[in-house]
Amino acid sequence: MFRHHRQVLGLTLFMFIFSVFMPLVVFAAQSFQVNYSFSDGKVSGAVYTDVYDSNSIKIKANLSDGSSINITDAIYKNVYAVSDAVYRIELAGIAPTQLAISSITVFDGVYSNSQNKSVVDAVYSFSYEKKDTVCSTDSQISSGYFTSYILKDDCSVWFAGASNSGNVVNFEKVSGLDHVSKIAAGGGHTLVLKQDGTVWSWGSNYNGELGNGSTVTSQTYPQQVKLLDDIIDITAGAQHSLALSKDGTLWAWGRNDFGQLGIGTYDDHTTNYGKNIPVKISSIDHVVQIAAGNIHSLALKDDGTIWSWGQNGNFQLGDGTTVLSRNTPTLVENLTHVTKISAGLFHSLAVKNDGTVWSWGTNFYGQLGDGTLTWRNYPVKVLNLENVASVSSGFHNLALKKDGTIWSWGHNSSGQLGDGTTTDQLTALRVTGLEDVKNISSGAYHSVALEKNGSIWVWGNNAYGQLGDGTFKDSFLPKEIVPGSVEEGFIYDLNSLTKKFDAYIVGDQNGLHLQNKSGKIIGDLYYDTIEKRYKFK
Repeated sequence: MFRHHRQVLGLTLFMFIFSVFMPLVVFAAQSFQVNYSFSDGKVSGAVYTDVYDSNSIKIKANLSDGSSINITDAIYKNVYAVSDAVYRIELAGIAPTQLAISSITVFDGVYSNSQNKSVVDAVYSFSYEKKDTVCSTDSQISSGYFTSYILKDDCSVWFAGASNSGNVVNFEKVSGLDHVSKIAAGGGHTLVLKQDGTVWSWGSNYNGELGNGSTVTSQTYPQQVKLLDDIIDITAGAQHSLALSKDGTLWAWGRNDFGQLGIGTYDDHTTNYGKNIPVKISSIDHVVQIAAGNIHSLALKDDGTIWSWGQNGNFQLGDGTTVLSRNTPTLVENLTHVTKISAGLFHSLAVKNDGTVWSWGTNFYGQLGDGTLTWRNYPVKVLNLENVASVSSGFHNLALKKDGTIWSWGHNSSGQLGDGTTTDQLTALRVTGLEDVKNISSGAYHSVALEKNGSIWVWGNNAYGQLGDGTFKDSFLPKEIVPGSVEEGFIYDLNSLTKKFDAYIVGDQNGLHLQNKSGKIIGDLYYDTIEKRYKFK
């Protein structure tokens, strides 16, 4: 780049020609930087001015639909020498829109000699590539201990259950996220993988499990995890996290008192905060899948073997020993040709290429599925189960067969097995009423399923609203929900009502309900949500 300058009022003023070298898109409630490059010659059609200092200016962003936004909180964030060839302006306080900026108009500026000067209106026009804001992905689900997440096919993320700001009983959209490709919900924190290979996190952070370098105990909005790119898989435990990169290397962060990070050390969480940025697990490579349990971790390698580390007081490492913990990956005994893995709270599951399922660890509730309550420090075959495609574990287990049916076993205190009872099951049984399922997810005491047609089904414990059905009532059988705002869900429920006053709000000792004219209760309401969430027409 070259510089062109002249003397004015004893000061050297640079005459800038601004030309944008990157596309701009305005996103809702986000600050972003506008980058400009310099050149010494006057480009045909370009307009320039002598605004050059670091004080505030007034700008108008002209949008591609012909409208405009006045940007009053715009500052010269960083002023570089012309030789650096970059000039940055941070634009803040922009109204929600996803329209591309077509030009920027500068109204006035303040010179460095503190004399206010009127600047002739100048429009800095630039060409840009239209950025496609449409995102698509395969719909997915993920369950934390007391939470449920849905990733819709438009890449939006929806949440229900326990949160730092209170229980969310109807699925609500998580703000501040775009282009998400995967969700991993843990004990009190959540990870998302974006399509660009970056990882973002929010929630509890008592031991650094968010991985953003902060020591705050919680965070309510998504923030990028440090040091990670080209990530293809993520998983979240109780208070630790794992990420798998495209080259097969593994990264870990968070709590490490039982060696659950696999980095060869232990950290006393009562005196040591934990690892709040990712650390590479150098003793393992060629990993293709990862899973985090409560305080242990699993990795599946490309040779079909499983490696485990972390707490082993419940035999969940499956290494054939009774050692209390391991801080580096160790081979799971006598198990090969594995295609899928899942880590429960205190046990582990694996699917082999022949469709059989194998389990090891604690067996308090029959979660090993071998017909006994005996703990196992080595893999045993789950009975009555074949042709399985994938598994998911909490205190109970779900198995998705290749025919689209779901099978469950283990703990059932809240109906999380979906068989209409609260009786624990020592062997696998079919979940009632579901078929053509493509995705399953187990929370600590609840279950979520996604069918191929996009419908979402939930059952089990609902103490924190994690079923997302607008209630706190457990469900012993799968029930379909409609993710969206409560108002949207409410209108959906009213589709069958044809007259203006076919629905009424009624109250009893159990709360408020929506009742039709025949006296049938067709929905539950809560007193603190009616006014702001429900509209009657």
